[in-house]
Amino acid sequence: MVRSHSFDKLLELKREKVMATVHRICAKRGLPLPSINFEGCVEEFEGQLAHYHPDANTICISERQLIIQNFDDLDATMAHEVSHILVQDHSPRFREEEVTSNMAGWKPPGGIVHITEWNKSAIEPNKEREIKPDMIRCNYHFCRKKADLTQCHHCQNYYCEVHLEPYEPKLGFHPDSTSNSGHPCAPFVDYLADKKKAEDKRYAEALGKLVKGKRETVSNDYSYDYAPSFDYSAYTHVISNNEHEPATPKSNRNWLILLVLVVALFLIYLFFIR
Repeated sequence: MVRSHSFDKLLELKREKVMATVHRICAKRGLPLPSINFEGCVEEFEGQLAHYHPDANTICISERQLIIQNFDDLDATMAHEVSHILVQDHSPRFREEEVTSNMAGWKPPGGIVHITEWNKSAIEPNKEREIKPDMIRCNYHFCRKKADLTQCHHCQNYYCEVHLEPYEPKLGFHPDSTSNSGHPCAPFVDYLADKKKAEDKRYAEALGKLVKGKRETVSNDYSYDYAPSFDYSAYTHVISNNEHEPATPKSNRNWLILLVLVVALFLIYLFFIR
């Protein structure tokens, strides 16, 4: 079947409608923005309007369903699927979340606004509206149960006892997040970085003092005016006595005397007796 340009244009408008509705609901409810798959899914069964994959944080809606559903139907379908981010089943609590998502996704139609009198605050652009924290339900988006809440010292939000402890946010979607304790806290990351920086600074200062103290101890203990305490007088005395001793040993003197006597006797025999 050959599709016309207007048919393709209508499908493109419906895709934009789906993405805008999901983005608006998640932004108003503070939910992680899921990715949207328009290419079809093997897990889709016949007659299913759309479905949500909690492990991949993805909403799947086929082109066939884009053709069948009108713009209002797509708003209701996306509100239903976004609510599955908070509750996986279709319990009464899910129905409450679905109603809230429908209200968050609703956009008033365009029209004429009549202003009875000039109001400066009404025409100021980009004026941020103060959002009051929810002090009734746990602010952790996977919990949202009514309980006694305590304010986090870092992000200033309110959490139940189970999700009060902050931890560093993790990338990606974790389907077992409902069973984990604590809550992801972006200001907590800055706190940890400042704490580590302060600890490193204290460690560097302590190490510097330790190295400096060792250098001063070595320089104070060492003296260049070194005088040996060993007494060399005894060795000096022995050396001086050895210098005055005759170089010829006693045994050599006896042999010399004997040789002189033998020579003298030989001369007497030669000249007088003979």
